[in-house]
Amino acid sequence: MKSELSVLEACKYAGIHIPRFCYHEKLSIAGNCRMCLVEIDKVPKPVASCAMPIINNMSIYTDSPLVKKSRENILETILLNHPLDCPICDQGGECDLQDQAKTFGGDFSRFYVDKRGVEDKYCGPLIKTIMTRCIHCTRCVRFCIDVIGLDSLGTLNRGNNTEIGTYVSKVFESEISGNVIDLCPVGALTSKPYAFKARSWELRSAESIDLLDGFGSNIYINSKEGAVIRITPKINFFLNESWISDKARFFYDSLTNQRVKKILIKASKDEEFTVLSLKGFKEKIGSLFSKTFLSNINDTFFFYKNVETKDIVCSLIVNESLDLETFLYIKYFVNQSKFLNVSFRSIDSFNVSENNHLSNIQNKISDLNKHSHLCFLFGSNPKVECTLLNTKLRAKYVNQNFRMFGLGLKSENNLPINFINLKLFEIFEFLGGKHERIPNIFAFFSNSPIFFFGESFNKRSCIDCRKLFCLIRSLFPFSSLISVDLKSNSCGTKYLNVRSLGTKLIDKTRLFFCLNLFDNNLTRKMLKLGKSKLFWFNTHGSSFALKASLIGPFFSSYEIESLFMNLEGRVQQTSNLSVSSNDFSTQWYEQAILFKGKRYKEFKSIANVFEIVKNQKIFNDLNFRFVRTLNYNFSKSGIYSKYPLKPSVEDFFISTDNYCKNSATLAECSRTVRKLSN
Repeated sequence: MKSELSVLEACKYAGIHIPRFCYHEKLSIAGNCRMCLVEIDKVPKPVASCAMPIINNMSIYTDSPLVKKSRENILETILLNHPLDCPICDQGGECDLQDQAKTFGGDFSRFYVDKRGVEDKYCGPLIKTIMTRCIHCTRCVRFCIDVIGLDSLGTLNRGNNTEIGTYVSKVFESEISGNVIDLCPVGALTSKPYAFKARSWELRSAESIDLLDGFGSNIYINSKEGAVIRITPKINFFLNESWISDKARFFYDSLTNQRVKKILIKASKDEEFTVLSLKGFKEKIGSLFSKTFLSNINDTFFFYKNVETKDIVCSLIVNESLDLETFLYIKYFVNQSKFLNVSFRSIDSFNVSENNHLSNIQNKISDLNKHSHLCFLFGSNPKVECTLLNTKLRAKYVNQNFRMFGLGLKSENNLPINFINLKLFEIFEFLGGKHERIPNIFAFFSNSPIFFFGESFNKRSCIDCRKLFCLIRSLFPFSSLISVDLKSNSCGTKYLNVRSLGTKLIDKTRLFFCLNLFDNNLTRKMLKLGKSKLFWFNTHGSSFALKASLIGPFFSSYEIESLFMNLEGRVQQTSNLSVSSNDFSTQWYEQAILFKGKRYKEFKSIANVFEIVKNQKIFNDLNFRFVRTLNYNFSKSGIYSKYPLKPSVEDFFISTDNYCKNSATLAECSRTVRKLSN
């Protein structure tokens, strides 16, 4: 009886290592390197173990003289045209060909012919190619076809003239193109920003997570002499498998570019900024405001209270990229401050009166493995909003009878999506089977469809969004609802009930205390200063920060140990990196802003913070307000948002947060993509 398990996989589970070049567990079987040859009883020739299925009572020999000689001959053939430039190759120390030639190869070659040369290809600003080193394993070709869904790379010519390249000279355009660097077993495809910077044995590695979207991909951050110089994926079969996005791989130069390193202050709009020390901050900050007095709470935090009016004095405005520990610090402190005129809000969900998030439903990404044939996208394009989630959708489309419908404006994707431009009240009719354009669409599919809600849908302030969640649950009890978050901790923000910023609050605020906000059109529109003052604490500088009365440094979440909750409610931890920017940002934040380096007893460790997040013991406002009523009656004359449902991300590389915006590598990628689209 045959099995779907191959001989190579069975040997791996048995603890027996079989060398290979072309085989990869996430790609289709090619069987063209022949390095994984094994000997099978009663079979006259060695067979490729990656393509040979397991059969009952099979006798396999992986270390026989025939197998050893076969591997030696194959390596001799592979090295026939391979250049001997290991000292200058960026793959040195991590090269599969080096390791296997040392272990299984011979000490001489029988061929004395000139090595051939292959012209290098231009694949864009991220991938460096030296195609003479290519051994034609076709991993990159199969990755483009199987995972990305493009035919960017292919095999040209035959025999000794075979080479990997593009049919037409063009840029390798994909949001996950950098993964071919990890797939290449030799130095044919390497990282262009990493070229000639370090060797593998010189690097210090730390486990962390990708904070550039809500998916939470697992990564390794490699640093040398206090500087991050490379990021590679960490295998997690439940999340990102063995892939990461190009943003997560190449953003790291922004950890040092344009960082705010000093405290800057100015007395009026016309004056220039002057450098202020920590001691000078405590002494001079009270002179910035009139008709206020300084309230010193345990000598740790400063609030300003207007004596004559009842306006809200201080509003701490944050985005949804801060870690859970920081949210806990701030919420605990605000709750203990006993000042009613202190507000703690999130700017990402502006004017959302109730919490529309799906955090409490707790659907997992593993729900995509369910036998569902139908998927709906509500104002979402996972290709640019959550790239790794889109790869899972594509795998489901390739392996199953899976159809996707986009309810909103059309957007580009590498999946065939049927777009239906509907208004909000028409969506209710559509889901109820009453819409005249597409009746009975659910009759041909299972009763467990998958619904994706993009950020443009989640940020709507109308109560019909929550009614829609309840309508879907009532019509399809076994359906899966997944919120595609752009921020790394959007789910954790809603879990801790960090409320949204509103227009009324802005009008009453006299001091905006902004923590690590992204300088975009939303921020500029919301924070209309007028008579209000602005304290801007951020990792990076920006033009909008020049309007502030005080600018201070802020720590990067990659530089401390902290917890984040991804879009499925999974809590993950980042690592503490010993990088140069950690000193001025983390020390300033802990000592000058919140706790002067003295943490409360509830926050002794990351594990203890996780218990607080899990048990919710110390807060009095964590009741998650979710409308569970099944009353989803609607009226066309009611108040509905007129804005179309469309993805909120236009530029994948630089339009999501401060790290992407300040990365020179990602800026070059953005320019390249714009040139191709023009």
